[in-house]
Amino acid sequence: MFLAALVLATSAALAQGWKYRSYKEPAREKVCVQVMWRATEQEVVDTCGGAGCWYKGEPSLIIAPRPKDFNDSRAIYILGHELLHALGAEHD
Repeated sequence: MFLAALVLATSAALAQGWKYRSYKEPAREKVCVQVMWRATEQEVVDTCGGAGCWYKGEPSLIIAPRPKDFNDSRAIYILGHELLHALGAEHD
């Protein structure tokens, strides 16, 4: 259920204008990830230099802001975005 909400929020965020010029589809069908939450997006920027980040490994590591709830579409979008990278997706 959480993954479905994550996919829906990511799709909604893209529809709101977060767009990239190029996109390479995920190459992997499954991945093991560890998520390191940060309390605010600014804490993530201080850690990663951007809104979120992903580090390749086994398991992969995603650093993202902790969503306040299921309606926190920005935080859920960031988590979904980094999960797509962990699955092998790329963008410009």
